[in-house]
Amino acid sequence: ADSVLVARINAEDMPRHHKDSTVGFYEMYLAGDKLVVIGDEFLRSESFYAINDDAEEDAYYYGGYMWYYGSSVTDVLVYDISNIAEPALESSLCLDGYYKDSRVTDGRLYVITNYNICGLVYADQPCTYVPCNYDNEGNCILTPADDIHIIDNNEDEDMSYIYVAAMELDNASDFSGTLAILGSVDTVYCSTENLYLANSDANYETEEIRFDLVDGEPVRSENGSEKGTLESWSEYTDIMRIKLGSSPALEAVGRVEGTLLNQFSMDEYNGYLRVVTDMQGWTYISQDFEYDYTSYHVSSVETNGLFVLGSDMKPVGSMEDIGVGEHVKSVRFMGGIGYVVTFRQTDPLFSIDLTDPASPKVLGELHIPGFSEYLHSWNGDMLFGLGQMADEHTGGTTGLKLSMFDVSDPTDVKELYCCMPKNVHYSEAEYNHKAILVAPDRGIIGFPAGDMGYLIYSFDPATGFTQSANIKLNDNNGIEFYDYDMRGLYAGDYYYVISASEESMAVIDLNSFSVVGTLQFGDGIQFID
Repeated sequence: ADSVLVARINAEDMPRHHKDSTVGFYEMYLAGDKLVVIGDEFLRSESFYAINDDAEEDAYYYGGYMWYYGSSVTDVLVYDISNIAEPALESSLCLDGYYKDSRVTDGRLYVITNYNICGLVYADQPCTYVPCNYDNEGNCILTPADDIHIIDNNEDEDMSYIYVAAMELDNASDFSGTLAILGSVDTVYCSTENLYLANSDANYETEEIRFDLVDGEPVRSENGSEKGTLESWSEYTDIMRIKLGSSPALEAVGRVEGTLLNQFSMDEYNGYLRVVTDMQGWTYISQDFEYDYTSYHVSSVETNGLFVLGSDMKPVGSMEDIGVGEHVKSVRFMGGIGYVVTFRQTDPLFSIDLTDPASPKVLGELHIPGFSEYLHSWNGDMLFGLGQMADEHTGGTTGLKLSMFDVSDPTDVKELYCCMPKNVHYSEAEYNHKAILVAPDRGIIGFPAGDMGYLIYSFDPATGFTQSANIKLNDNNGIEFYDYDMRGLYAGDYYYVISASEESMAVIDLNSFSVVGTLQFGDGIQFID
């Protein structure tokens, strides 16, 4: 209740690799007595893949303004906070590429960037086209040739790399190992032993064919009276398995049909990787005449699949046609059971048996109005869901929805309770799991609720959901503002709600759920997840 500000690290005082760059901070870790802050530096370049020094010739124009492509580097700043009142900069490292994601496990930090080659490239200057990292003095360290990989499935013509760097947190003076892979990464998942990097792409194929029209439908025939182009489009995802350690190593690459929703679509269990994908595709025949364009639908795919991959990233088992005609809204794996929510008009919650990796099978299917976009295990035999209520006939959403499911019997999943917060239409937590706090041990759930402030709910298996607090942080004039950047956490018997836009914090007593203290930061802060 008597929280006070004891120290401040000003952004303008943080070191940067390029003095003229624009800096943004995206990630923060508290690891023992170390505070790790990760951010991007953007440096504007006068040309992109320039072939001469004429910036105007190579620049892009938009809306009457000249826009230049630029390069990014990712800063990793480590502070010693053993004396909390005087944070001391311990290390300031940097690596090429814009920040994608990071993980901390077993005392080691892993940073993943997407590195795009920008500007002039010189054959005799490898630092202009080889991913590099930079030490505390700014010296460039090239990635060793043996640590640069081109995967067999990579057909990307863009000059980009996935760049992975490892750092020992008890010795943050340098990166202990780096790894570069030609391509880019969309989704990152990490277990205690492996880092999985996934990149989704589309496969488009064409073929000149002949066909006949039978009752208005195209039928392929070698001697058909019509000529056309058979066009096929489908999606796939490449997944790379990287062994964790002081020097990350690429060990296997696999491919699955479809695209991933997010990191929860992947899960490692007993040496196998389970993956849920949204599978879509179509095939049609087109005819393009001088003054006319005609197309005939041949087939389409709109379903979802689950794939089980071995350590070599080869398929061991799979199942398709999960929620045909619907899209994946959320996924959660709990040991040998996987839970998948799909949606078009109602919410099918599938429970899938994965105890036999070679033969996954659906155990149960629950249909209810709306859908869950985030799932979280609640004491093992229950599953919490946050998402939207929806009209069963139109599929139109009608407001935020909290659900608690009984999953003690995966063959007969039930919705025990549901709750719709009044006048709450959305939450950042629907698409950003870092915005929600789910604490079964304390029986509480907290999340920002759009323009209604920050909500804290209590849950009791006997009575269901109860709204315990609605926190609205004010500015100095007493005007209420609500924004997307509110976060909550608890320590002991106190819950803290922090807003970057309002530069303030509220302290809530978890016994009475009353606000017992507030704190203004002032001077401007930037929120970092």
